[in-house]
Amino acid sequence: MLTPFEELDGYDILLGGGKILQVAPPGVIRGFARRIEAAGRLVVPGFIDVHIQGAGGADVLDAAPAALETISLTCARYGVTGYLATTVYRPDGDNRHLRVAAEAARAARAAEASAADQRRVHNPE
Repeated sequence: MLTPFEELDGYDILLGGGKILQVAPPGVIRGFARRIEAAGRLVVPGFIDVHIQGAGGADVLDAAPAALETISLTCARYGVTGYLATTVYRPDGDNRHLRVAAEAARAARAAEASAADQRRVHNPE
């Protein structure tokens, strides 16, 4: 497993709810529902793509929330958990895609802020 700081070889990783819940030496983690043998494989946190114009047959220029959803789901299939929707400004054209992308970014920030507030209010312990 690669972290931002080191490579952990032979460690066990507990996943739940789409997140890494625990990383520990072999045999420490108990009570898991399913085991996946990943020896010899590379386990890394999600990637962030800082320049993407489309994926899965959808494009940011489609100017539709459904297009951004398709891009998001396609990226997630390949380990990309965040992306910067790269696009263009059309000086004499239709720029609805900019508004759609901005609204999606605002909604994502609001959802993350709400989740952060929940984490502060409810102690998971």
